[in-house]
Amino acid sequence: MGSPVQGATLVDLHVLAFSFVSINYLGVSEGRNRDFQVKFCKAASHHDGASFHPKSRMARSKFYNRKTVVDGITFDSKAEAARYAQLKVEAEQGQITDLQLQVKFDLVPSARRNDGKLERAAAYIADFVYTRAGVQIVEDVKSSATAKEAVYILKRKLMLHIHGITVVEIL
Repeated sequence: MGSPVQGATLVDLHVLAFSFVSINYLGVSEGRNRDFQVKFCKAASHHDGASFHPKSRMARSKFYNRKTVVDGITFDSKAEAARYAQLKVEAEQGQITDLQLQVKFDLVPSARRNDGKLERAAAYIADFVYTRAGVQIVEDVKSSATAKEAVYILKRKLMLHIHGITVVEIL
């Protein structure tokens, strides 16, 4: 059986695009439909007319986390949203104070290279910062996979070295 786009005209491609979007909308992406999507995208991108691309589906996150909204705040994961809910209750009960979200800590300032180009500054962004019994706590919600990422580990070590702060990991 031949490709569904073999010898297709621009009008045919528009009809196929509608089918492609419908398939994505219904969430059907296994088996032959996946082959159809790949072949269609390839054919559409090589079309010699105007640029034509079907609507793309939302990209899946690297660690399969799902953005979650609580109190109108969008969190990067369900776990982070759940931790916020816990901390909010603790703040209402007076167990913690000064609850802050997404606090930025500078780690390495920007610098000019020998060739004149600017190297961007490096920073660590903590999920939560709050005070418990007079001690500032810096927390980061991690999965077992994200806790092992080299960039995170380096930034966690720099937080300790530069700011004297031990990041509390919530797994």
